[in-house]
Amino acid sequence: MVALLAGRSRCSIALGVAIRNRSAYQLRCDICDTSCCWGRRHWCCSSCWFGNGIVRLPWAKSDHGSLWCCGYDFLPSSRLHLGPFTLLCVSALWWLPLVTEPSIGHVTAKFLLLVIPDLAAQCIWRPMNRVLASQRITSPFMFVSLLALVCHYLFCLSLVSRFGALGAAVATSLSGWMTLFFGTASVWLVGAGPTIWGGQSTDEAIKQGGAGWLDLSKLAYPSAAMRILESSGFSGIVTTSSLLPFPKIEVDIMSLSLNVYGCLFTPFPALSVCADTRVGNAIGRGAAMEAQRAMRVAAVLSIPSAAAVSLVLVVPQCRQLVDTVLHLDMLDARVKAGLDTIFTIFVCGFYYVDGFQTALSGAIRGTGQQQRGARICVLAYWVAGIPAALALGFAAGLKSTGLWLGMMVGPFVQMVLYSWLLVKLDWHAVAATCEERLRPMDEVDDSATGA
Repeated sequence: MVALLAGRSRCSIALGVAIRNRSAYQLRCDICDTSCCWGRRHWCCSSCWFGNGIVRLPWAKSDHGSLWCCGYDFLPSSRLHLGPFTLLCVSALWWLPLVTEPSIGHVTAKFLLLVIPDLAAQCIWRPMNRVLASQRITSPFMFVSLLALVCHYLFCLSLVSRFGALGAAVATSLSGWMTLFFGTASVWLVGAGPTIWGGQSTDEAIKQGGAGWLDLSKLAYPSAAMRILESSGFSGIVTTSSLLPFPKIEVDIMSLSLNVYGCLFTPFPALSVCADTRVGNAIGRGAAMEAQRAMRVAAVLSIPSAAAVSLVLVVPQCRQLVDTVLHLDMLDARVKAGLDTIFTIFVCGFYYVDGFQTALSGAIRGTGQQQRGARICVLAYWVAGIPAALALGFAAGLKSTGLWLGMMVGPFVQMVLYSWLLVKLDWHAVAATCEERLRPMDEVDDSATGA
């Protein structure tokens, strides 16, 4: 549907989605994920999975009734992290037209302002989703996602054609609140309301459980930095393509290829979350060998997953469906030619390399190595990948093709360094450290049971 809009509207949506997804969205996701999984990695109970661990951790409500997920209050989080992003969006009215075509920059800045309500809704919905997913309560939310997708399509159908890029932003915000509404209803329907909103705890208990802001931030912010540093590089190439000759053609190629890549890439973040959960739970129980096995399984599964995803761009019937969804017949022939070349890059290596490092990144987070992972991301993308992309795209004259070829250096460096880090990691020492943290809590629980 967006492909039917004028070139400037498509560029504005592409840039707006890139900035929104690669800054506030990733930061909020990783902080919520870390807070909800904190007990699993460092103070989870000796029994398997997250179910008992979440009971053992402090749950609390503040005086104004805000939600706590393992000691994490989402209302202060919203104020803390949505505030700077709102300032970023407001300031974009000034700085974005300076770094891209002015007409595109102004519309993109307005797009960013209109998607802020969606981020606010997601700050409430994401913690609930992650807590229940960690307890393997996922089926209702598959239905919620499907229902939200239908609503989003209907919103886009009525708003995009009438208001263009700004209509897409309004549709996104409406869909976000619809997701929150359906998600909240599903929480009550599955009887998980007390798990999400119930329970009380004192500040002393929260501090004893190690779920305070300082403890969470030691893993949450490096974890967020890992994804932001990585994904902002990909978003940056979309923005940078507007500086190439024939910017409308190049931005169309880059934005459409990035959207296709992201849609087909979804199995790999799911694989990363599974690795994160399995490795973290095993480490929390002191089962170092089991954690290593979970890491290896996730890495191996990324290879057939990449092959399956690549088939979508290889099998003629599937490729024709992709072209139909993108409305390539209505776009410039140079856009189609550029996409053909970039899709070949995806199939011949990009999905395999990026998928493999994404699976390993879950093990990095599960073992609490986020700070090292963040440093690797800086080296992979901002020292190696982005300079290579700029050199090939601009200096070598390969344009959008060169930008993608250069960015493949980033995932390759990540894959090599993540593999080296996990091979050299003393898994038994990491597991022993978690057991040491568990011991005082076990003693307290035993004393309470005896009393």
